[in-house]
Amino acid sequence: MQDRSPAAAALLSVMDEVVRHARALVDDDEVVRLRGIAGLAAHPHDDTAITELIESVKNDLFGELSIVAAVALAEMNRANPAVATAVAARFRDTVGSIALYGGYDPTLRLTYFFAVAGIRDWFHGMRPGDVRARTDEYRANVLRYVAAGSDGDVATAARLMVWFESLDTAGQRLVFRTARRLLPGWDHWFKPLARATHR
Repeated sequence: MQDRSPAAAALLSVMDEVVRHARALVDDDEVVRLRGIAGLAAHPHDDTAITELIESVKNDLFGELSIVAAVALAEMNRANPAVATAVAARFRDTVGSIALYGGYDPTLRLTYFFAVAGIRDWFHGMRPGDVRARTDEYRANVLRYVAAGSDGDVATAARLMVWFESLDTAGQRLVFRTARRLLPGWDHWFKPLARATHR
């Protein structure tokens, strides 16, 4: 049996690390999950890392963790613009319209990636007339959110995303504070979220 080349060994090491961080996303401990998100974000060119974070934004039962995953994707996009393409492709059927029939909407969640990544053109392409919401207040806030994304107003987008996800408890503030410690350099994205949970 031949010894593995250093390059092959390094690749296997990265794959193992990505798998380990992906497993952490389903742990019961929120800190472990946050560490998993941070670990995946360190691999912006790894398709598995990108896919796992996209699925976390869409499916995570904890809205605050899904929003942290959206921030992680935005950070990855700075190193690899293909991340934005992957995000848009994953939700190709719903990009451009939002159907809101309840408090949880995976498409709306995913748009937070575009907001923090500063991809304003994505919001310009949305069709506000297609928004279907349970209440006038919800519809008005979606339209405000789309306008904030178009203007690059991350603070307003953060405040509205917190409202959509009902992220206003002390525990959720703690998640964002912990994320700020675990993900240094991303503080400017987490501050508006932490502030918005004090409503």
